[in-house]
Amino acid sequence: MSLSQGLRLRRIRALARLLTALSLLVVLVSAYLRLDGAGLGCADWPACYARLVALPPAVPEYGLARLLHRAGASLSLLLACLLVWQCWRRPLLRPVALPATLLLLLMLALSALGIWSSDPRLTLVNLLNILGGLGLVSFSWRVALASEPPSMILQRSGAPTVLLRLGAACLTLTLILGALIGASYMASACTTFPDCDGRWWPVAAGWPALQTLAVLQAPPLPGDPAGINLHLLHRYAAVATLLLLGTAGWQALSGAEHRRRAAALLLFLLAATAALRILTVLAGFSVWLARSRTGPARRHCWRHWQACCTGGDGEGIRRGIGPDGARTLPPGCRRRGEPTARRLGAGCPRPRTSCPRPRTKSRSRRWTRRSGS
Repeated sequence: MSLSQGLRLRRIRALARLLTALSLLVVLVSAYLRLDGAGLGCADWPACYARLVALPPAVPEYGLARLLHRAGASLSLLLACLLVWQCWRRPLLRPVALPATLLLLLMLALSALGIWSSDPRLTLVNLLNILGGLGLVSFSWRVALASEPPSMILQRSGAPTVLLRLGAACLTLTLILGALIGASYMASACTTFPDCDGRWWPVAAGWPALQTLAVLQAPPLPGDPAGINLHLLHRYAAVATLLLLGTAGWQALSGAEHRRRAAALLLFLLAATAALRILTVLAGFSVWLARSRTGPARRHCWRHWQACCTGGDGEGIRRGIGPDGARTLPPGCRRRGEPTARRLGAGCPRPRTSCPRPRTKSRSRRWTRRSGS
C-alpha cells in the first residue's frame, strides 16, 4: 500500500468516526424532540400524553434543540458527501465505498422522509425515522471499521456462535418493537413492572388493533390491548436478548485479554440498558431516562458482534494479535521462508524472500566482451 493511499484511508477513518459522533448526537436530540413533543412524563401523566395526535399538524417551534438537530443533520450530510467522494475517487477503495454509499443513501432517504415528519399521526413515518437513526450510527461505524489499512486487517478469530446469532435476532426484534411503541404513542398502555397492569401474556383482542400502517386519529388510551401486546412482546424479547448475549459475553470472559475487555463492556451495556428500562417505568416515564436508553441500545447493534465474533474490541485486529495471543497474518499471506502454496489474497503485501534476488549481467557488458573478442 502506497503512502498516499494510507493517508487517504486515515482521512476516511477520521471522517467516519466524526460522522458516528454526529449521527449519535442527531439521534439523541431527535429522540428528545419526539418524546418531549409527545408529552412523555408530563405533569398530568398519563392524561396529557400524545395530545398532539388529536390536533392538526402545526408548524414546529424552532428552539435550541431543534436548531441543533437541523445543524447536526446538515453537517452530517455534507461530511457524508465528502466521505463518499474520498472512497470513490481513483483508485477505488471497494471495502469502504459500499457502506459509505449506503450511509449517504440512507441520509438522503431520511431527508426526503422529513417532508412527512411534521405529521405525528403517521405511524409508519415515525417508525422509519427511528429505525433510520439506528442505521446512521451503524453504517458510520461500519465505514470506520472497514477503513483500516489492508496490512492491518486480519482474519477474524472465529465464526459467530449460535448464541450470538440468536442474540442478534432477538436484539433486532427488541429494537423494532421498542421503535413501534414510540412511533404509535403507546407508552402509557403499560405503566407497571414487571407485569403490564396485572397481565403477563398478550391478549387476543390486541392483535386486530395492532395496525402499524394506519393513521392515528386519537391518542391511545391507558390499557390499550394493542399497546399491552407490544409492551409484553418487547419485554420478552429484551429478556431473551439479555440471556443470550449475556451468556455469550460470560463465555468470552475466559478468552484472551482483549476479548475479556470487550466482553466486560458488552455485559456492562446490557446491564445499563436493562436498568434504564426498569427505571423509566418505575419513575413515571421520565423523558431523560427514556432518552438515555437510546445510546446503549444503538451500541448493541455493533458491539455484540465486534466483542465476541471479531476477536474482541478491535485491539487484536489493529495490533496483529490472534485469539491465542500469537501474531497473525492476513488471509492468503505467508511468513518469510514459507512456500507459496496459496495464492496471495487481495490487499496482502507481497512477501519478501529471505535472500536478495541475484543480478544478471547487463547487455552492455556482454556486448563489450563480444566486441573485444
